[in-house]
Amino acid sequence: VLAKTVQVDDVVHAWSDGHEDYDPSAVDSLLEPYLDDADPWVRSRAAKALAAVHAGRGRQELEKLAAHPSPEARLAGVWGWGELPPEESLRPLVSLAWDTHRGVQQAAIRCLIQMESRPGLSEAGHREIRALLAEMRSKTEWIV
Repeated sequence: VLAKTVQVDDVVHAWSDGHEDYDPSAVDSLLEPYLDDADPWVRSRAAKALAAVHAGRGRQELEKLAAHPSPEARLAGVWGWGELPPEESLRPLVSLAWDTHRGVQQAAIRCLIQMESRPGLSEAGHREIRALLAEMRSKTEWIV
């Protein structure tokens, strides 16, 4: 897994290190094998990287992870969504905060709480996160 993560990082760094003439479709084809990897964390990292080049395709891959039957895959999806800008990740993370698996819920809530302090979150996004946390408090008696 570590070797595959390093390879994904190499593709991203090659693209992002000021190579304006670097073909984005080449990044897409280089990341493609990692999107089909058996390890959901490798898939999530590749999807996050792909989102920087082809936002729609990267989000589509993260949506697949978020909807996967395996909690481990959904957890990897939470990580990937949490790495994207708030305007792209708010809705999926709010949805994942209601996941049936406690670890996925907790990870999504942590991402949302961290998102509140990151630049780029709209006032509507702040309101949505506050409303979600208030609803969770009322339903679960959490102190969030």
